[in-house]
Amino acid sequence: MNGMVPEDVFELTGVADPRLSPDGKTVAYVVAAVDAKANDYRGAIWLAPADGAAEPRRFTSGAKHDADPRWSPDGSQLAFTSNREGKAMQLYVMPLAGGEPRKLTSLKEDVTQPAWSPDGSTIAFVARVPDAAYDEEDDKRRQPRRFTRLQYKLDSVGWTGDRRQHLFAVNLDGSGEPVQLTDGDFEDSGPAWSPDGAKLAFVSARQPDWDTEPVSDVYLVAAEGGEPRRLTRGGGSIDGPSWSPDGARLAAQRYPGVFDDPKHTQIAVVDAISGVIDLLTAALDRNCGTYPQLREPVWDGDGIVFALEDHGNTHLCRVAADGSRAPELVVGGERTVTGFDVAGGRLVYSADEPTRLSELFAAEPRPGARRRAASHARRRRFRRRPRARRRRTLHGHVGRRLPGRRLDHEAGGLRARQEVPHAAEHPRRAVRPVRQHVLRRVPGVLRRGLRRRVLEPARLVRLQ
Repeated sequence: MNGMVPEDVFELTGVADPRLSPDGKTVAYVVAAVDAKANDYRGAIWLAPADGAAEPRRFTSGAKHDADPRWSPDGSQLAFTSNREGKAMQLYVMPLAGGEPRKLTSLKEDVTQPAWSPDGSTIAFVARVPDAAYDEEDDKRRQPRRFTRLQYKLDSVGWTGDRRQHLFAVNLDGSGEPVQLTDGDFEDSGPAWSPDGAKLAFVSARQPDWDTEPVSDVYLVAAEGGEPRRLTRGGGSIDGPSWSPDGARLAAQRYPGVFDDPKHTQIAVVDAISGVIDLLTAALDRNCGTYPQLREPVWDGDGIVFALEDHGNTHLCRVAADGSRAPELVVGGERTVTGFDVAGGRLVYSADEPTRLSELFAAEPRPGARRRAASHARRRRFRRRPRARRRRTLHGHVGRRLPGRRLDHEAGGLRARQEVPHAAEHPRRAVRPVRQHVLRRVPGVLRRGLRRRVLEPARLVRLQ
């Protein structure tokens, strides 16, 4: 008898948040699954060579949920967040060679968005700061609070009016407690270190009516904390700042409107001194602010790699940072990119397709490379079998092998030409044909074709 049963949900795994080492040779990524016994999500961090030359290896235990892998500037350590010792996600650091992770924080709230300083001595992050009333754990005994801001609660987060989100920094050597860098009745996010390590850029809304006016700006704060300086000057919202290598500009996602929906979010560069904003993708009739947000725009030499939405898909494009060239497609096709990174002349990304869960891919970060894609993956019929006969090992990931026939199929599924309008000559003029060169498919992820009722154990695929 063919078909899925409810318990098959616990066999699904997927890849998320790939991050390249500074030299571009190794990729760290999160493999997520569901623990049937605990009825909870689990996540472990894995490492794999970006060229697919060797099998991936598990880096963290994944006993609960490990997330947010971030490389140290010298590539010798990996920071990540985990709730292995309690309910809240805390910050850990672990040498690449292995060993026991060191816990750097013990906060009451989740640690998110970790970012290494350029010299590798400090890690900035974001966490909520609960009011002293939360020291009383019994809700019935806690004194009532009065909220005067419209933004006082969020789905899956809870009350925020007395738990505002701010920036912190902690020393890598554990020499002190985390230092809170920003404060006030505001929401701060997206910390990004300047290349000289003297300050951090972040996103916040700090005008008097910030809770009712959809405006946010880039702010700068000294590395040791202090009064933030507003860099941009309203006129819309901004998100995901990232510094250029020379520290002269920041790339960001810019929504150029206030109560002027609908508009597309654009990719912009911000002058680091004057705060002047230049849009790079104004002629691109696509939304460059995906939901949910993948990550900030990433600098790649004289260009910026970013994600955009296109007819239900999520693709990657590259645009010249000086605006001299129109955006060009880097990763297209019938797929949804769920994460990406660029370093050392390499691009890695995770993506899912209509009948496949998220997998990890390597490609060239620049368009125009000749596309080659050939896969001989094992495709198996999905049929119900007794639990005792199931096996749960597949490159270390949760999975099972089921009998069936072997079929050859194309792995890439990429479009040779992607219709992405730009330029002033014609509103429907397409970008020149862009071909993708898939270098390796990194193994270790279970793939399901739900509509076709198939189960595919992924394995290393070398190009023919």
